[in-house]
Amino acid sequence: MKPEEMSAATSNQKTKLSRKKLSLIQTVVALAVLVVLALVIGGVFGLFTTDESATSEKPTSATSPSETPKVMTKAEWKAKLSQRFGNYAQIGVIAAWNVNDFKKLMGEPSKTQSVGQSAYWYYDCSDGTIQLELNSGALMAGLMQGKINDY
Repeated sequence: MKPEEMSAATSNQKTKLSRKKLSLIQTVVALAVLVVLALVIGGVFGLFTTDESATSEKPTSATSPSETPKVMTKAEWKAKLSQRFGNYAQIGVIAAWNVNDFKKLMGEPSKTQSVGQSAYWYYDCSDGTIQLELNSGALMAGLMQGKINDY
């Protein structure tokens, strides 16, 4: 074998070895991405599960009817929301609202549900229910995006 042929053969072996190393690195990176994705998805589903202990009724014997908090009507609920979130709230559009700010204003939903890429939050009012249809991906980022449905 001539020296230039030996050099070419050695170069080909180095290239094959580099490709094997690169393939191994790509496999490790792909597995790491899958693990992170699984953790994120698991966290999203954790956002939408309800804790039964948190929804249990409080004893009413210690409170008088005048101390019982008033349940808003749907119109009052929407008016309160519109004061903070403006015109979008009035037309039933939820556009990049901060989840924490919303819950401070309107409280926790009475029920939550997750179906596919959508999350549903329900607020009970004295004259019916208001449903928020939200994008699950945006909720992961702490933002609310979707629409308000009136039932």
